[in-house]
Amino acid sequence: MTGTERPQGAILVLTHEIDPTADFVAHEFNRRNVPFIRLDLGEFPAKLSLSAAIDAEHDDWSGILKRPRRSVRLGDIRSVWWRRPTSFQFPEHLSREERWFARDEAAAALGGLLRLQDAFWMNYPESCMRAEFKPVQLKAARREGLEIPRTLISNQVGDVRAFIRDNRAAGRRTIYKTLAYADVINPVTGMNEVIYTSVVDEEDLDESLVEVTPCLFQAEVEKDIELRATVVGDQVFTAGIDASASPDGKIDFRTAYEHIRYEHVELPPDVSARLIRLVRNLGLTFGAIDLIRTPDGRHVFLEINPSGQWAWLESELGLPISRAICDALENGHANRLAERYA
Repeated sequence: MTGTERPQGAILVLTHEIDPTADFVAHEFNRRNVPFIRLDLGEFPAKLSLSAAIDAEHDDWSGILKRPRRSVRLGDIRSVWWRRPTSFQFPEHLSREERWFARDEAAAALGGLLRLQDAFWMNYPESCMRAEFKPVQLKAARREGLEIPRTLISNQVGDVRAFIRDNRAAGRRTIYKTLAYADVINPVTGMNEVIYTSVVDEEDLDESLVEVTPCLFQAEVEKDIELRATVVGDQVFTAGIDASASPDGKIDFRTAYEHIRYEHVELPPDVSARLIRLVRNLGLTFGAIDLIRTPDGRHVFLEINPSGQWAWLESELGLPISRAICDALENGHANRLAERYA
């Protein structure tokens, strides 16, 4: 391929309508004059329609995903950015059971046809789902030689109390964080609220809440600075995030954005290599990874988000993450189905 030639096929961006992070990539594609199609699965069926066919004379599906002024043909997709598409939205006149049926049918049709595309994925949906499980993340990180915090997942109050006491005996506090989504609906106000990472002690435990569902506890890691490493293929872009000016920010920087100091950080080559292998071995091409750099210079893995945010770090530090994502989507090699399921 010469310097003036471009790979053929469409670049498909799947995310919700209001997504500032995706806007960064859209602006970069527009700057390059590279065409792309941005859709949200949540637009189906009100704004997005599907028609596809296969028969005995053809060995592949043909068809089209179509919305007003925007469409893409099946088989003409070379790259897919599975960013943050929303759920299908069906007419309110349908009963709950009818909406469930329609949702399952839509997922089977659209999901199956999209997965048949011989395309580069960032990230493949099943890989994304698997990598979101924190037990999977932590085991994969250890397999790559990364240090992780001592961790307990339990709904047994006695085990949790013993874990807290063991940490205290070692001179460490105990941290609680959610295993899945941190957003909850307050049943009194009806407002969306965030459950932040917090320090817990034995007197803080609500036994009835611990017993009702598994909870994740970790030994607190002494922190010089928190790091967000954004991995795109074989590139790592790392930001230092220091919210230590706020007591709560020391535990969870999301509680103290107004106090955060940002800095560009270069990870040691061996740490960067481990993060790149971690992302690859989780079946991903992108991952936003949270780490702690300790006062003695160790790097401790906390978690990976396969669809994590990064745009605010590009704004703060000028990290060229959107360029790297566009490079991958524009030029990424096809993930062959045979390789994907091997």
